[in-house]
Amino acid sequence: MTILTRLEDTFDDLVKYLKDCGLSDKTIHTFFTKQPRSITYCWEAIEKRVRFFMDKLGYTRERIIEVFTNNPKVFTANVERMRKQSDFIKKDMGLTNQSLIRSPLVLLYSLEQLQWRYYYLCQIGYKITDDTHLLDTFYQADELFAKYIAKRPVDEILAFKDDFYENLNPVSDDSNIVGNTVQC
Repeated sequence: MTILTRLEDTFDDLVKYLKDCGLSDKTIHTFFTKQPRSITYCWEAIEKRVRFFMDKLGYTRERIIEVFTNNPKVFTANVERMRKQSDFIKKDMGLTNQSLIRSPLVLLYSLEQLQWRYYYLCQIGYKITDDTHLLDTFYQADELFAKYIAKRPVDEILAFKDDFYENLNPVSDDSNIVGNTVQC
């Protein structure tokens, strides 16, 4: 069996799995067009991500199809990395799965980016709830974050960010270490 034959078999199995999940040919085509490296994935790799979204975040089959259609990138992301972001959002920020169902792309952000912005907002008294649109809050350039979300001078925000990264312990993923520097 050649590598090409194995790739074809893997691809065929993946397409079959995606169709069994309820995705249309058009959605599958869009998925492979937007995420070309996914054609080399075995169907089990995608299923692992689908299971994460359904079992850990409470996604319905309909929402999975919606996300595949609109944000297929999340189905190629590292599950362990998304789990860390999810844990931080739920445990440290106190949000529920509802926030992650509304904004799956937030799981692709750097954990450090989520942390420093969250702790900065805590410091200034900004309360994040499940009604907060996480994409608007976390997915912006620092200047826009300063102007529209924090409503503070960008220099103040950048100074906090620099201090945050200086105090970040690169040996540990434990957000409690970071959380000890800023109380929310």
